Amino acid sequence: RRVLFRSNSYGVVSTNLVFNIARASSVIRMNDTNRFTYNRYPQGPVSVYKTGSGGAVSLSYEGVNGTSYAASASKPTGAGDYTVTATVDGDSNYEGATSSAFAFTIEKAVPTITVAPTASAISYGQNLSASSLTNGVASVPGNFAFTSPSTKPNAGTGSQGVTFTPTDTANYTTATTTVSVTVNAARDRKSTRLNSSHANISYA
Repeated sequence: RRVLFRSNSYGVVSTNLVFNIARASSVIRMNDTNRFTYNRYPQGPVSVYKTGSGGAVSLSYEGVNGTSYAASASKPTGAGDYTVTATVDGDSNYEGATSSAFAFTIEKAVPTITVAPTASAISYGQNLSASSLTNGVASVPGNFAFTSPSTKPNAGTGSQGVTFTPTDTANYTTATTTVSVTVNAARDRKSTRLNSSHANISYA
């Protein structure tokens, strides 16, 4: 910029005045949901709100609260707690900026039990653990077991709780269902012995 100065002694003179226009500040923050459910694919917040710079935006994801996931531009896959930080590069008129860490969670998925298992019959006085569970089907690999295996049901047929535990406990919760268990009445040993002894009696 040129500024003119008037002087009574020397007439009109000029000089150059140098000054700088500083770049303005930018603002950026995450603007997305903070809850996800494990689905075997990478996921996490991606939407941001920003003003100022039109520079490139980058995201950095990192595990927290015991979740092992080193800072990365790639979205995480596994269930756990994370943060994501957004950064916008500066341009000719605006400074770059970095958001505060935005916390989000990938929750464990709940398995689907498509076919409840079949329980084998047990005798009165036996624990449920004596019954075998077979042919159960779930959406992920795992095992079925009685929820209260030490229970000793009464004779007859009744509904009992079963818990499915996935092999991948890091990303899936347990799931529950019920099965019918038949409990056979116990044989009366005393009566059996009496009947056996009576069978050997002969009458003249």
